[in-house]
Amino acid sequence: VAAGVTTSFALLSDGSYLSWGRGSQGLLGLGNGGLDVTVPTSPVAGTPAASHPAFVQLVVNAGTVLARTSAGDVYGWGELSGQRLNAGTSSSAPADYAFPYTGAAGVSSQSNTEIPQQVPGITGAGALATGASGSQQIAFVDAGLQRNQNNNGVVSFLSVPLGTASTVLPAAFRASSSAPATITSVKIVRPGNSGLGGTLAPYDFSVVGFDSSDLPYTVAAGSAFNLSLRFTPSALGTRTAALVVKTAAGDTVTTSLEGYGTDLGTIGAKGDQGEKGDTGATGATGATGAAGKDGKSGVSGVVVVAASASKVTVKRGKTAALSVVIANGSASTIAKTTLKATTPKALKVTGKKSVKVAATKSGKSRIAKLKLKVGKKAKVGTQKVKVSLKVAGKTVTRTITVKVTK
Repeated sequence: VAAGVTTSFALLSDGSYLSWGRGSQGLLGLGNGGLDVTVPTSPVAGTPAASHPAFVQLVVNAGTVLARTSAGDVYGWGELSGQRLNAGTSSSAPADYAFPYTGAAGVSSQSNTEIPQQVPGITGAGALATGASGSQQIAFVDAGLQRNQNNNGVVSFLSVPLGTASTVLPAAFRASSSAPATITSVKIVRPGNSGLGGTLAPYDFSVVGFDSSDLPYTVAAGSAFNLSLRFTPSALGTRTAALVVKTAAGDTVTTSLEGYGTDLGTIGAKGDQGEKGDTGATGATGATGAAGKDGKSGVSGVVVVAASASKVTVKRGKTAALSVVIANGSASTIAKTTLKATTPKALKVTGKKSVKVAATKSGKSRIAKLKLKVGKKAKVGTQKVKVSLKVAGKTVTRTITVKVTK
């Protein structure tokens, strides 16, 4: 939803829009001659206003509307005279584009339009915004390479036994729709400030099927660049690193990596077979003694309790899912228990803070999931949540970082 001084817009999932309010200067973009409407209304069928491409974002100021397509093209309608549009990146000075969409800046023989018209000279816009004065609008042009939405910039491997290679997980990137991106460097390094806990261990992670001999590598405009990652823990506990991808244009995209090394223990060697029983005494023929029973298998091992992900992101008023892995490498079954959470007041958690966990048999693992309802007035930022459960009579506690967003 976007709103101006006297108009409102609702952007629908199919890229069309509804508008209502004052229709002067064609601001509603309905193709109805600039009439006011009091209920959400679609552009008049069969008019040029109804034939616009699918939009993914709308912004409104006092007299003009801008809309962006998924390809980064920008369209506008409403008041034209004197309006200005600035476009640029965070690292370059904005360039001015004029309304209307042909002609000199701020000069127009047409005072307004209710038909969405494309703004020339802008491609690959990643976001639109309205200036503080309400009389200026801004198109933010994407950098040459962006990370696809992928776990909020974190690739997380679940628990993996020591020395064992994990399954491969993807890290996906995409070049701007307006220009190709040339990859010059792909490295796994120690993260400077990844926000992840645990031991910094870049040597535990690897890129599969891609190395420095493949560089430089050019990604066509709008095309994907996919890397495959693997985790092979060299020690117990949480292991972290960072995947850093750089381009010839100076773009740097960083993805945090995390995994957990476990030791499920080993099953001991099979016991020796028992000795044959003694022969019965002479007299009536004694029965041959039965063979002794096989010895029990020797068992050794450990119990590992680990958070599936050390960091979880959740919006205000939504549910945060906290998961804990129980890996039983001992000889005994771990009795059923309860997973409990101790939460800071800033999260404003409502409802249950615990969940029952079924028994875990020897040599098996189980994931215990606890859902926390974060309050609508929770403090934005990161908070530490402690989760605990009793295993073999001992209380085990782990800490999970919960990041709250609006």
